[in-house]
Amino acid sequence: MSEPVKVNRIIEEAAVLFSPDRTYLGEIRSHLELADVRIQIKKHGMSGYFLKWRNSEIQINKNGGINIWLDGFFDTYDKQLNVLLDLKTDS
Repeated sequence: MSEPVKVNRIIEEAAVLFSPDRTYLGEIRSHLELADVRIQIKKHGMSGYFLKWRNSEIQINKNGGINIWLDGFFDTYDKQLNVLLDLKTDS
C-alpha cells in the first residue's frame, strides 16, 4: 500500500519585474518575493513598476497594489487556504 501523504514540489510560474524606464530588474518566483517587492515600492512611494507574466503587463501602484490579479498569478497559497478554511472539525 502506498503512502497517501507526500511532499509536493510546488513551483510558481515566474514573473519578470521592470522599472518605470522598462529596465529588467529580475524574476520573481514566489509570493514572498512578490510581497517583498510590493512592500519596497510602497515604502518608498514609487510608481511605474510593472511585471510581465505570460502575455500580460501587471502594474504595481505606489501603494504596492496590483492592478489586475489573473488566475494562476501567484495564487497557489490563496487557493490552498481556501481548501483549508473549508475543513470541518470532527469534534
